[in-house]
Amino acid sequence: MLIKRFRVQVIEPGLRAHLQEVHQTTTWVIAARTLESAWRKFKTQHFGVLGPNPADYDVRFDSCGSA
Repeated sequence: MLIKRFRVQVIEPGLRAHLQEVHQTTTWVIAARTLESAWRKFKTQHFGVLGPNPADYDVRFDSCGSA
């Protein structure tokens, strides 16, 4: 089975600086089939019902491997 990993990272400078100040992560790796699926998983896992502003984040393909 092929596993695709997508990297989600904060690109908004103010939010990034704040998260770094409070020692929170600014980059996450999400395993998903598609980019859209990775974004949905990220939103659900980290924000629940209240979604983040998509303009503050960058989602891109990171790597793939087999299980």
